[in-house]
Amino acid sequence: MHASRLQSAMEYLMTYGWAILLIVIVLAVLYELGIFSPFTFASKAPPGSCQVYRPYGPNTTDYINTEGPCNGQIPEFVARFNGVSSYASVSQNGVATPALSPNSVTVSEWIYALPFASGQVTEYMAAKVGSWQAAILSSSQDSYTYNAVFYYAGGPQSPVTSRTLYTGTWYNIAFEYNATSGVERIFVNGTVSAATTLTPNTPIEAGNGIAAFGGSESGFSFDGYVSNIQVYNTSLDTNSVKALYIAGIGSDPIDLQHIAGWWPMNGNLNDYSGQGLNATGTAIAYTGTWYNSYTAP
Repeated sequence: MHASRLQSAMEYLMTYGWAILLIVIVLAVLYELGIFSPFTFASKAPPGSCQVYRPYGPNTTDYINTEGPCNGQIPEFVARFNGVSSYASVSQNGVATPALSPNSVTVSEWIYALPFASGQVTEYMAAKVGSWQAAILSSSQDSYTYNAVFYYAGGPQSPVTSRTLYTGTWYNIAFEYNATSGVERIFVNGTVSAATTLTPNTPIEAGNGIAAFGGSESGFSFDGYVSNIQVYNTSLDTNSVKALYIAGIGSDPIDLQHIAGWWPMNGNLNDYSGQGLNATGTAIAYTGTWYNSYTAP
C-alpha cells in the first residue's frame, strides 16, 4: 500500500511538475515586469499635467498659482541617465538667471542609483545651480554617499556629506542652504542626514546661471533614474522638506512664492515652474516601468 501511494505521488509530480514549474516561472516574470505592483493600474500623471502659472511672467509671483490636476499622482515617466554620456542642462546663453542665482537655496529630487563601477565618482548628480553643486561620491558598487558644496568669490566652502545610501532604492534627497545662518543641510527621505555651518552671509556665486542635472558635458554621468527636481530660491524649513517627501515622487511644489525651477522629468526636460527654464539633454531616455521598485512614503 505504501509503495503504491509513493508511486502515485511520483507519477503526479512527473505529470504535473513541469506545469507547476512553468507557472512559477511565469509568476516570477510577471513580478519582475511589475504586474503585481500596486502602481501598475494606478492613475499616473501625464507629462505637463500640473504646471505653475505666473500671470505676469517669469521672476514674478503676483497671483501665482497652479493649473491642472495637481494632486500628487505618480508620474507616467522618469528620466533614465546612462552613466556614460547623459546630462541635462539649463542655460540662458551665459546670462545669469535671477531665479537660479539665490543666496539661500533648496533643491529636492528623487533618485534611484544603479550599481556603480568600483571607485567611480559621479558629479552634478543632484543639481548644479549657479556655482552650488551636489555630487555622488561612490565607494562601492552597491552604496554611495552624497556631497554638497557651493562656491563663492573667494573659493569653495567646506562640503557636507550625507550618510551611506544604497543602489537599487528610491530616495528623496534635499539640499538646503541658509545664507543668513550659514547652515547647510542634507535631507534623506525628509529627515536631516548631515549638516554643517559655513561662513554666514556669504552669497552663492551666481556663476553663469547654468543648472545641470545627472551629469555634465565634461563627463561624470550618473547611472540611474531621476524624477521631480525642484529648486527654491529660499531655505525651506524642516517641516516643508519633510512634507515634500511625504507627498511622494509626484509631489507638486510646496512653496509657490519661491519655486525657481521645476523639472518633473516626466517624459521631457521642460520647466513647469513658470520660469521658462526648459533644459536640454543628451542621451536621456524615459521609462514607464520605473514604479516596479518604488514604495510610496
